[in-house]
Amino acid sequence: MQPPEIGGGEPPVPGASPPSAPAGEGGGGRTRWLLLGLAVLLWGVVVGGAIVGWLVLREDTPAYPDAWDDRVAAIVAFVEDERGLDFEHPVYVDFLPEDEFREKVTTSKDELTDEDRKEIEQATSLLRALGLVEGDLDLFEEQNQLSGDATLAFYDPDTKRVTVRGTELTPSVESTLAHELTHALQDQHFDLEAVREEAGEDRALVYRALVEGDAMNVQQAFNQSELTRTERQEVERKDQEAGDRAYTGREPALVAFMAAPYAIGPTFASLVEADGGRRALDRLYREGLPDEVALFDPTRLDDEPLEVELPSVPDGAERIDDGEFGTFGWFVVLAARLDGQEALAAIDGWGGDSYVSYDDGGRVCVEARYRGTNRKATEAMEGLLDEWAASMPSGAASVDSSGDVVELRSCDPGGDSTAKPNDVVKALQYPVGRLVTAQQLLDQYRGQFDLDQVWCVSKRMFDELTLEQLNSTTPDPELIREVQNLTLSCLRGG
Repeated sequence: MQPPEIGGGEPPVPGASPPSAPAGEGGGGRTRWLLLGLAVLLWGVVVGGAIVGWLVLREDTPAYPDAWDDRVAAIVAFVEDERGLDFEHPVYVDFLPEDEFREKVTTSKDELTDEDRKEIEQATSLLRALGLVEGDLDLFEEQNQLSGDATLAFYDPDTKRVTVRGTELTPSVESTLAHELTHALQDQHFDLEAVREEAGEDRALVYRALVEGDAMNVQQAFNQSELTRTERQEVERKDQEAGDRAYTGREPALVAFMAAPYAIGPTFASLVEADGGRRALDRLYREGLPDEVALFDPTRLDDEPLEVELPSVPDGAERIDDGEFGTFGWFVVLAARLDGQEALAAIDGWGGDSYVSYDDGGRVCVEARYRGTNRKATEAMEGLLDEWAASMPSGAASVDSSGDVVELRSCDPGGDSTAKPNDVVKALQYPVGRLVTAQQLLDQYRGQFDLDQVWCVSKRMFDELTLEQLNSTTPDPELIREVQNLTLSCLRGG
């Protein structure tokens, strides 16, 4: 379950500090992050800033300028110094007027083929089958609006060019350029297209989180070092305005899919670097990405998923897609119907999974299997999936189990369904907050405690405390003692 390509622009994460845009990978190809192969055009086709990437003509051989544009030279120097890498050559930076830029990052329904329209319909049905949206949904328009309003700039690894929304070099544009130029630097040293292809569909979210998180950390350092306080406030205001335009009235699940790499990526990249140094971060590009579970638990960087046999497709049904459902997929699906804290606990027990989606006589269905790290984890997930199925329209979903695997089967309840989901964007505060807490502890006690110890503290805090307690600015003595006790237990190896 994954989004697409690198190079889209910078959609601010709702309620968070400035995020960045999709870096726009390139290529077309089926992706699965927008749940279970939700069709190439949801995220995988955001190529070179165009929603329908296969309609964009490519240059066979990218062209490079002899020197950097004077307007970006100082930003280039900062990015090189902050990231510890040098550019091999300059790249073009194109500043486009609003109307020209928007034309690049949106498309018209008139350009869609019959096959495109079929894939959009299947993707919409899959979203309803997974309880993420209700009723009739113009999925194409939703994505078109998100891309058109949220994208501030993008780097295209195919053309090797940065494209910027607007012609003035404002502080907001400078900040955005620090991000996009980092993508250009990543591409020159690690070959982003090769990294993406190596990651495949199952680790596409990891790829995006690493690439975007790495760039966001450079961007944030630029903001703190090179912008005045007034300029930083202007950047924050512009980010908020862009977020409001892009996300207000949009489906929360779609916003969550777009925001996830930018919400999770920076802290994930920081934890990897804090634990193993800059070389550890670079090794992820060069030597292979971890499984998606590592984004939610950085102590599991070396974990490989347990094998889970694919569900079978009913006789006569048309297979749409199959593969690994992924920890983020389970989290979003559960959080759309249940409590976010329960959803996070469920993916902590994830050991492996598989899924298949298919069209059975005009009705789109999905079957997903979950295997926990132990029997207790599998049984806990079975209980949550029973609750989840009960929250869906009658007859849409069922749960079964066999041995160490629990299976969810859910079918599209139709465009008239009214099973309104929770706001899954708000649920992201649980995994993101847990990562941020671990990073803060690691920074505060650098050299005294390792990642395993601070992760134990952060995980237990989010397991055992309520959201109100976690957000309390005036904790009572009993809460302070509780945190002190669990901290001591973790530091002693408990």
